[in-house]
Amino acid sequence: MTGVITADRYRYWCAWSPEDRMYAGLVAEFPSLAWLAPDPDEAVAGVGVLVSAALAELAAAGEQPPAPLTRSEDGMTDSGREELQVAIAAQLAAGHGTVWHTLGAEFRKEFMADAEALIDQGMTSYWVDDDPGDQPSPELEAEAFEFARAMDWFWGYLQARHPEQERTDVPPSSHIESADPQDWDAWVTIAVQVSGAARTLWSRRFTQQHGEPLPPPSAALPPAAVSAPAAVHQVRRERTAAAIGAVLAHRHGRRWMELPEDLRAAYLVDANALISAGLTAYRG
Repeated sequence: MTGVITADRYRYWCAWSPEDRMYAGLVAEFPSLAWLAPDPDEAVAGVGVLVSAALAELAAAGEQPPAPLTRSEDGMTDSGREELQVAIAAQLAAGHGTVWHTLGAEFRKEFMADAEALIDQGMTSYWVDDDPGDQPSPELEAEAFEFARAMDWFWGYLQARHPEQERTDVPPSSHIESADPQDWDAWVTIAVQVSGAARTLWSRRFTQQHGEPLPPPSAALPPAAVSAPAAVHQVRRERTAAAIGAVLAHRHGRRWMELPEDLRAAYLVDANALISAGLTAYRG
């Protein structure tokens, strides 16, 4: 359980940890927890005591915890998605110096749309079905067509930056940990413009037209050595933050590659706050 202290109030949320098998996704906000304890750390402990007591009472009565506290085997429940969406929206609002329960409906709607985009693009631990099905809708076909045009541009971009690729037939790395930062920025810029289902449909069409699948991912990279530079340990988080920033920028009508440095840095602040709060798919 993570406590965030802002001025005269505390906010606490839980995040699902696959390693600890503990639930994440429930968000709760209190104007103040001074009634529990004057010290923030003691207040956090007090919340834990109250939650434990409530769960014990439910168990004694033979009742199941409410839906947000349950998790299905193949992913969060619909209720879990809603709670995760609120948690992300509240975190984004907090990062902009606002408090969720004091926001007007229109502001909440915008932050909720940001959160929904992140979930739909697979930036969180919530499982999203990207299977386009056997009979894709005309809208999805149109999305895949637009993505095909974007991929034509992307291949040209890579060839211009890596002319040796034509000679060696070795494409740039498929690992985000070792991908060139500019290549990665270009990829996330076009990838976030369409849904995951559209990208899957494009891949299927590519295989059908060319008679061969896209190059498979390379073998997993070994863990970074303890003595490796800090950047080696942080690169996956930084690439993930860039992808999150690209999703948010696209939601706001901007292209990630074209953002000036200061605006890109601002989006990365939001992205890293979400990562630190355990609200994304990143696991350090």
